[in-house]
Amino acid sequence: MADQPDCAATRSDDQPYSKDELVGIIIEKLDKSTEEETLEFHDVDVSTAWQTIDELERREEGRAHRTTYDSLQKILKLVIAPCLIHQVHFPWFSDQIKLYSSLTSKEKSDLRILPSPRFENFQAPYTASRKEPDQCILPAGKSLPTVVIESGWSETKPQLYRDRDLWLRGGVGNIQVVIILKWNADSGGKVKGVIEAYDLDNVGNIRCISCEAIFPCPPTEVAATQNISLTKDQLFGPNLSLARNDASTIDLNVDGLREIAAEYIGQQGYTPM
Repeated sequence: MADQPDCAATRSDDQPYSKDELVGIIIEKLDKSTEEETLEFHDVDVSTAWQTIDELERREEGRAHRTTYDSLQKILKLVIAPCLIHQVHFPWFSDQIKLYSSLTSKEKSDLRILPSPRFENFQAPYTASRKEPDQCILPAGKSLPTVVIESGWSETKPQLYRDRDLWLRGGVGNIQVVIILKWNADSGGKVKGVIEAYDLDNVGNIRCISCEAIFPCPPTEVAATQNISLTKDQLFGPNLSLARNDASTIDLNVDGLREIAAEYIGQQGYTPM
């Protein structure tokens, strides 16, 4: 599957779309969509973006999509009808945290693993942003998640990286790690996948802390050792006494993700690369 082109929110006269025009375009796409698609509208001011999102909530009647408004870039993005491959991480992430980790029962109960709640309380320069992750950990007592997953099938890597920047820079002090999964299919229907993890270093620069191939699968001896490692501090955040100064590691096994991904990829009519 090729990355989808952007849908820019400007008309032939270079005037921004109004709220009603944006809602009309998006509702039409939602009505006609038969597979996942990413829409991206540029130069959308805060008022128009928020009114559009609120109107869609009133009118869409549960039709599936993920919404992002990046107030720094003035970009409104919607991923319509996320497909199975897009959502491979759901069972894997929950199982790795809840079933296979060394966390205590109390620690597990304090980590709420949520599919796609909306968050709005970001810091400058993303103050007016609104964002729905593909999945996240929201510990008890926190208003922003600590760990976020963003998955891309119809989205491009630059789009995913913009999301990463919004989370880490707009959620500084709260959001500890952003995990990105990117899936691509070639013309023969073979799917390639990679998983990456990012955080902020001590001076606030975004850095990659993990990068692992999902497909093509590496040699067996390599695949068996692939993990995305998170500390308890990263899972719970720096301000909760439960995890304060706890650098013990929780390893998320990539081979387990690969197994689920192969199943979902087959159900979509593709094959792993």
